[in-house]
Amino acid sequence: SYAKSSGINVPFVVVTNGVQIQCFNVSTKARILWDGKLDDKIPSKEQLKKVSLALKANPQESLIKISNDNSLPFRPGLALRQLNALFYKCHSAIRKI
Repeated sequence: SYAKSSGINVPFVVVTNGVQIQCFNVSTKARILWDGKLDDKIPSKEQLKKVSLALKANPQESLIKISNDNSLPFRPGLALRQLNALFYKCHSAIRKI
């Protein structure tokens, strides 16, 4: 709902609770399957073009092929306090606080 109400047209969102990470199709609210698998990953910069093209061609898609998988596994690189501050900034920007 944040992605749709932000006024920015994005095809998918990445969400995390600090332990798990998941990607969702904004149009369908369905979790995205990367190469048919429910993996906790974020597409790499090189893969974003392929993901973007797939979702532009079919906005309802939830199974996206990103072969030659170089995606980033979820590993928080920040201390929890810094990660929470970053999420707060993002949340505030989305809600225009």
